[in-house]
Amino acid sequence: MSRRPHLLMIPYYFPPLGMGGVQRPLKFARYLPEFGWDVTVLTAEPGAYPATDESLLAELPGSVAVERIRAWDPSRLQSRFHRFHRSHRSYSAFLRNWLRFPDSKRAFVGPAVRRASGLAAVRPFDAVWTSSPPPSVHLVGLRLKRELGISWIADFRDPWFARFNDWGPTRWHARYSKSLHSKIISSADRVIAASKAIAASVSASSIPPAVITNGYDESDFSATEALPSGQSPFTILLCGTFGENPDPEPIFNLLGHWARQDPNRQFSIQHVGATVGIELPEIASRHDLQDRFTSLGYRSHCEAVRALQSADLIALPQNGQPEYADILPGRVFEILRSLRPILLLANPACETARLLKSIEGCWIVPPGDMQAGITALDSIAALPRYKPARSVSAISQFDRRAQTGQLAAILDGLRAAPSGGVAR
Repeated sequence: MSRRPHLLMIPYYFPPLGMGGVQRPLKFARYLPEFGWDVTVLTAEPGAYPATDESLLAELPGSVAVERIRAWDPSRLQSRFHRFHRSHRSYSAFLRNWLRFPDSKRAFVGPAVRRASGLAAVRPFDAVWTSSPPPSVHLVGLRLKRELGISWIADFRDPWFARFNDWGPTRWHARYSKSLHSKIISSADRVIAASKAIAASVSASSIPPAVITNGYDESDFSATEALPSGQSPFTILLCGTFGENPDPEPIFNLLGHWARQDPNRQFSIQHVGATVGIELPEIASRHDLQDRFTSLGYRSHCEAVRALQSADLIALPQNGQPEYADILPGRVFEILRSLRPILLLANPACETARLLKSIEGCWIVPPGDMQAGITALDSIAALPRYKPARSVSAISQFDRRAQTGQLAAILDGLRAAPSGGVAR
């Protein structure tokens, strides 16, 4: 019997940490064994983080091994600093920004390389997959490719940081980061990007980057089908993490105008997710929506999916600043799979709008166009509340199992290539 190939996956963020960034590595690890690959995940021990979801680990098959490393993380110190010196948050953010070499998680690299080498001595790996952010995780792949002589895939689920052209606070940081960025792209055997815009930013490689977007897991939804009951009030859902990016204020501003247009209109606003640096009840009050608004806080992924499917409308704000225009949030794909109507407040030229404009049941409104927003809300409120806004078949290309098949095909090609290179 031939030996099953073995992949080392290295994401810094992994369950039991929650929020959207962990879904991509989790789902790849979940489904790769179905495509003939055994998986070992090497990740950091959970540290200071806005949310956790222990239930996510139950999704992994028993064959997937998870190895955790405890490395110094400045966020632990920053968390304590915040608790005792809340008036100095701006200083803490400034300090964190200066710790980019290329980011504050650099201390993970050495221990990760040593642990991976020890694991490889027991059972060799056929390839290593690293996923950023943080960008320093790719340094682990770079060193393992050289030291173990194995193929390396660098996966960019975001740009270098949270937005394009964010290379650090000084020219020195920028020179260092850009040089490292180029080295990673040119050294990896394959580069994968989570959007076309990210792919364009890493296209300097001789091998065109593969685009594997984020997506949704059909099993998450088929187990919790729950369309709206049609009972009042009409429910508008805000989901995900809100803060400076994305800023939910434009949504509340629009909904405040909609409510004042018809004071007898019955609707409620719910938020499921975390917040960073803002207070949603205060924003709701500024727009006279405090009696309509409820914040449920962060919920398990299963509960969040159920909330998506039970909403009458899902409102999605996109940051209007130019540097965020090419960001495609991972939450978009699960929102699409909920089959509920979507109202996107964003520049129609942004990456998210380009995706949604070709899909049924999506309304795209520029944040400053109040009349267009109210017209969209009126149109959505007039729809039958029990009817799906789109078919599953229209978005099936974003299914996580199918996307894992794309990754497995890339891995199979690397394994078949002579001397661990790229199959031609």
